[in-house]
Amino acid sequence: MWGVRFDRKLFARLVRVFLELILLLGLIWIVVSFALDKKSLSDGLANVFIWFATLATVATLFSLLTLWPDPVGDARKDINTLRRKYIELRDSKAPSYSYTHVVQNIRALAALAKYSSADIKAYLEMHEESYEIAWLSIVQYDWYDNIAKYEKPNEIPKEYFEGIKEILTKPKSPYEHYLAIWTMDGIGNNDRKRTMTIEEQNKGMIFHLKSEQQKELCEALKAYDKNRINESGEWGRFFTLVKAQVWCSPNNTIAAN
Repeated sequence: MWGVRFDRKLFARLVRVFLELILLLGLIWIVVSFALDKKSLSDGLANVFIWFATLATVATLFSLLTLWPDPVGDARKDINTLRRKYIELRDSKAPSYSYTHVVQNIRALAALAKYSSADIKAYLEMHEESYEIAWLSIVQYDWYDNIAKYEKPNEIPKEYFEGIKEILTKPKSPYEHYLAIWTMDGIGNNDRKRTMTIEEQNKGMIFHLKSEQQKELCEALKAYDKNRINESGEWGRFFTLVKAQVWCSPNNTIAAN
């Protein structure tokens, strides 16, 4: 999924196997040399000990690579574990609030995972709900927690907008729909809205759309509202918020055309 990537633990194991093979060949060479040159037994055993001690030391040093911290790799593995945990919760018909722990942890780990744009895109391209849940969680981190990295915060990456719009109109579950709504409006629910500052609320992606994105979202959501599938309990509030925007009001000629 991520292409070729250096795996420290696998490298350490391969090096250790290689050194053990050299050790075995060295022992055979010493035994053969002892037999042909008729060295004393003590000299032969001394050579065996020196060779073994040297190779064992080197092998041990290389094996320590398995203990070397790899925060990026560990964070990505933990995110994948959480993704599978979401599947378990979903299949066991666990209440939707139990998914929140999964999303919050993925969002927290995203800072350590250091995903590239291609890495993030790969999640969405899997077209499977658990990957899309992880994608939304990572996007939430990237936009709401890491927004300072954008020189122009009002410019939402195109792939983010397209992906969220797709999930908003073709959700695989009510929870996925809820998470997409939360990702787009930055509010989540009315209780959370009451505890947020105006500045925090204004971080919502919905308030940073380009004119063509506004038109696309307005038309897509109006079409979805006529034939709702897997809708979230937050849909009514969110759709009301969208229609309240000038660019999606019935009197707006841009949205109406």
